[in-house]
Amino acid sequence: MMSFLNKAVKAGIGAITMGIKIYQPHRTDLLINTQWGVPKERLSKEDASHGKMKLFHGRWVTREEKRQLKDQYHAYRSVRVLAKCMILLVPFALFIMLPFLQGNYAMKGLLIVYGSVFIISGIGLLRYRRWARNIATPALISLLFLPFLSLLSLDKGAPVIGVFGIIGLYYLHRNTVRRIFNEQYRKDSKQLFLKNRRFWLLIFVSLVIVFAFWQVGEPGRRARAVYRAIHSGMAPNDVLALPKGRYLCRYRIETDGESKSCTREEFLKTLTSKSKGIIPRGIITITFLGIAPGRFSFQVEFGPDGKVNRVTGPHGWD
Repeated sequence: MMSFLNKAVKAGIGAITMGIKIYQPHRTDLLINTQWGVPKERLSKEDASHGKMKLFHGRWVTREEKRQLKDQYHAYRSVRVLAKCMILLVPFALFIMLPFLQGNYAMKGLLIVYGSVFIISGIGLLRYRRWARNIATPALISLLFLPFLSLLSLDKGAPVIGVFGIIGLYYLHRNTVRRIFNEQYRKDSKQLFLKNRRFWLLIFVSLVIVFAFWQVGEPGRRARAVYRAIHSGMAPNDVLALPKGRYLCRYRIETDGESKSCTREEFLKTLTSKSKGIIPRGIITITFLGIAPGRFSFQVEFGPDGKVNRVTGPHGWD
């Protein structure tokens, strides 16, 4: 073993610049920021095998060093990828969302400020500043709630925003990433376990809140989907075949200025009958229910021909 170490010293450990870029030269407490390993061409495969060395990015390292290097390498890469996504994707999202806020200058201003927070924190993450991580954490948590805004609630791609927030939180709170941002690194395993437990508790609580908000908006999403599917000229049976999940229907017939509630069978019979001198007008109120108290409803009006001529709503109520 001593002969192997002598050969390693003679090979000039650290004399050759590594293929992995060093992002924090002053952070020599992290192995990847030091002159680690032995260049591949300076040590034969037989000698490396004798010393139980492994090859990592063109350099011979011990098994434990390789484990540390891989962990630190992927930690740096994940932070940089996350930071670039925050910088590049936010302007793209703003470009898509701003046209939907025509005339709402206050909302546009808030959206621009919100996007600026992501861009600024992303730039700070590229420089491995602790303040940037402290800003990015609540910003990423806020992404878990964006899919429930009325502006995004009907967008099929909206859940991707929440998934991005969860992934970002995970990579910002890994142990190695906390070391990169110069937080006090606790080597005690029990302390590490407690710290991780608090983090996963935060994630769990966030997911519960997200699920609650999702359930609040679930009736509204179904109501809007059915509302958009109804068009003029549809028959009552075609309209009633559209709703799914939990919902209620109330039927009302108006004839000669009088209005009365009725059953589904009476409603369909009256609209389809051709009684002389009777010009019926039907209204169906469809109310969508969910697990949460929130409800959404709209009205479908049928003309004397028994076809849809107008749809009003939807609107929400508690």
